[in-house]
Amino acid sequence: MADYEIHVDTLQAKTNTLSELKGNAEKAADVYDGSSIKQAKEGYNKVAAKITKNIGRLKNGFTNSDSWFTSYLNDLNALEASLASFSADGLKTPIEFKGTFEDIFGKVTMPAIKTGGDPNCNESLASLGSDHMIKITINGQDFYVVDTKISVEDYEKYVQNNKLYQNAGLLGGECMILSQYYAVDLMRGTYTSKGSMASLSGGPATRINNHVTSQNEQDVLNYAYNEINEGRPVVLQVTQVNSNKGLRHLVTMVGYTPDVKSAADLNPDNILVLDCVDGKLQTLGQARSEGGHERRMFNQGGKGYHVVGATNKFLAKETDYAVSA
Repeated sequence: MADYEIHVDTLQAKTNTLSELKGNAEKAADVYDGSSIKQAKEGYNKVAAKITKNIGRLKNGFTNSDSWFTSYLNDLNALEASLASFSADGLKTPIEFKGTFEDIFGKVTMPAIKTGGDPNCNESLASLGSDHMIKITINGQDFYVVDTKISVEDYEKYVQNNKLYQNAGLLGGECMILSQYYAVDLMRGTYTSKGSMASLSGGPATRINNHVTSQNEQDVLNYAYNEINEGRPVVLQVTQVNSNKGLRHLVTMVGYTPDVKSAADLNPDNILVLDCVDGKLQTLGQARSEGGHERRMFNQGGKGYHVVGATNKFLAKETDYAVSA
């Protein structure tokens, strides 16, 4: 294995260490389950709920990592045994290990590990997903999305069932505030009613009000990428059917496809949005305007590309999301 040398014995020696960490996490969870903090009621139940979530994530993370590592080593041993017993003069067809790694941060697809001297063998492991994101599948396509109090899939169903989108007659000229409603509800865990949205009540524009504008599109995408990785939806300024007349549209960005490894990789085909025109989860490129053109980032009137995120005040007082330094 000239391209990718794996020391199975070394990895095997680490199984006890991982098992010990798993045991420690389970003990911590057991201690917490029997603690007075978890049983607390008035005044402490919100704090207890946050601790319970994090303790569960810790326990499940080490349990999943231990299970995956054991399976991974078993597959490597099987691969090594298969190679050792191979009697042909040369190995012409690469043998691959293809699997998934599910750990404390989420589920990530591993790259293929190949034998046979493949010059294109990928030696780098996939980057771990943020612990503020989860992996979902929409119409057979995988996405990393913000891990909000209301899941993006459940909120899409709420929007569809209650016709909370422009094509259903709601806020036809107010795409900005409708997209802000979506972002606030996802993070705060609330379902704003159709009546409240129609009357523009609840102040979403004061909560999703951190504006970033730049003539450089990448500056805006950098901000959006960082916010999404922190589990916070953003509102993107994009094109619409009358963009040639200087008009814009706004959508709620909630994730991206697994091939995105940095903000530089973002484009209309891998950015996942909840478009307030039809209330559907789709890539920015799929969220076509009425004229049939795919949406893209938009520099309105030469004033710059634009994105809007949550304010620090909103994050500090009304959500469980950390405020970036």
